[in-house]
Amino acid sequence: MAQQDSLLFCPNCGAKLKAGAVFCGNCGFNIADYKAKRQSTSNDSKSHQSNSATTDSRVENHQFSQQSASIKASSITSRESQAGQTQLVTKQATDTAPTRRKKPIKKWPWITVAIVLLILVGGYMFGKNYYSKDNQLKRAMTSVRKNDKDLTKNFSVSDKKFKLTHKSLQPLIKELKNKPSGMKQFESQLKTRGTTDDNAYSFAQSGRAWLLFPRYKIRAKTFSVKLRTNQPNIKLTVDRKNPFKTSTINISHDFGPHIGGQYELTAEGDVNGHHMKNDGNYWLAQNNASDVYLELKTISFTAQGYPGADVQINNKSYGQLDTTGSLYLQDIPWSNNMILTMVYTGDGGKITSNRRTISESDQDSNLSVSFPGIMSHDDAHALISNVFSDMSSISTEPDVNSGLASLFVDGSASQQYKDIVSMAKGYNRDENISNVEYTVQDLHVVPSKANETKATYNVKYKFYGNYEATHTQVFQYVALLDKNGSKEKIKSIHATKKISDTSKPGYGPDSNGNSKDSSADSDSSDSDSSSDSDSSSVDDSNSDSDSNSDDSETTDDEAYQVNQKTIFQNLNATINKTQSVYER
Repeated sequence: MAQQDSLLFCPNCGAKLKAGAVFCGNCGFNIADYKAKRQSTSNDSKSHQSNSATTDSRVENHQFSQQSASIKASSITSRESQAGQTQLVTKQATDTAPTRRKKPIKKWPWITVAIVLLILVGGYMFGKNYYSKDNQLKRAMTSVRKNDKDLTKNFSVSDKKFKLTHKSLQPLIKELKNKPSGMKQFESQLKTRGTTDDNAYSFAQSGRAWLLFPRYKIRAKTFSVKLRTNQPNIKLTVDRKNPFKTSTINISHDFGPHIGGQYELTAEGDVNGHHMKNDGNYWLAQNNASDVYLELKTISFTAQGYPGADVQINNKSYGQLDTTGSLYLQDIPWSNNMILTMVYTGDGGKITSNRRTISESDQDSNLSVSFPGIMSHDDAHALISNVFSDMSSISTEPDVNSGLASLFVDGSASQQYKDIVSMAKGYNRDENISNVEYTVQDLHVVPSKANETKATYNVKYKFYGNYEATHTQVFQYVALLDKNGSKEKIKSIHATKKISDTSKPGYGPDSNGNSKDSSADSDSSDSDSSSDSDSSSVDDSNSDSDSNSDDSETTDDEAYQVNQKTIFQNLNATINKTQSVYER
């Protein structure tokens, strides 16, 4: 019994118990109560076994052997039942005892902490990349290129008077988009140097994002624009806003604040009865906005070009060039963007010249403009002269220069080319013509239509006959010259009229066979001269037209005179016959 009542270990926590302990020193389990319950369960089991034995003894003696076997089996069963009941009582006592269980360790807080840490680390790495200086600049420049509604989020200013809005940033956007490489240069300067070349903009830190990452923005410097003019009662404006009218006392005004960008600056008003305006687009920054001078002044010059051409300045007509190809323009209001053009009405319609910018240095100068695809005077003269130079060679030697055909649009198939070669060869075959000189004179060009030039010029033909007799004719021609890229060729040539026709007799042998000069007796001077003869052409014939001049070596020898007339008549007939073929 003492052994049964003695417990060495606590049935609840397994801790070792002291002898006679009522409660467990480790977990506080009630040892005494546990022992009492276990003893009560044991007594009930023994009483049940005694009652079973008494009942079995009443069995009849003749069944003793069988009863013995039955008692033996019942005894075995009873012991098994007792053991089972003891275990059940022990389990019930254990279950009903006030236990103090260990709390299980919870895993979800550790999982949560790990997830949070991963999120924080991942978020930090993402933020570090997202808020890097280079990536912030890229996003800012993308916004600038798109000119989107979030543009202002990428800019900052320190001047509280300047209101940073999408509209107030447009001068910068306008400048960057108007310059072909403006965006690239702007971004490159901010990336490599942190500031633009003129220090108008910088890319600098402006606060922090999430208290961890530096936030960068494009910082703009503000400044005031000072506009100044030279006349009173003139309206000054920046981008056509907030006009200021000058006076005799104050001819300047400060506008601002502004940021670096492109602005339209204007000074406009009446000066001496003329409405004048000086305006233009200017890139302004802190380094060039302190004094912008918008002078209102006039300029005088002479426009020169094709007679009849309409002279225009900024598409406004100021008159036509006279017959000499000139127009004097006096006291024209001058501005920074004065453009001179001319419009000429040719045979093929109106042709507008190339543009020319008028500058201050053009004061009292002669100004001309070129027309697209129209040959210059010098180029046209060189082309025409090359044709008649080759004709002179053919007139002396029958061989044709291979380069002559290349001067015509249709080459050797051109009828103009064929006529010229035929005429020159005719002169070469004529025995009464020893040589022919061709001189291109008084050439001037005008536009005919786009890429086509009309050239008007005179050609002096001087024929040399036997005994130094000469015959000089001047014809006026009109040629159409075609310009295709760098190639300039003749499209057509036509003789329009004869300007002059003069002759000079040569020397023939007298009755003794001696050569004598009988020019004083010549009666062939200017026989076919046109009434509208060009004075310069007559002068170019030197003394050829003066067939009535006296000669100290005149003679009355009749045979000599007849001989001279025959020579000259034959020369004239041959020349006129050949020339008439070409005129047709």
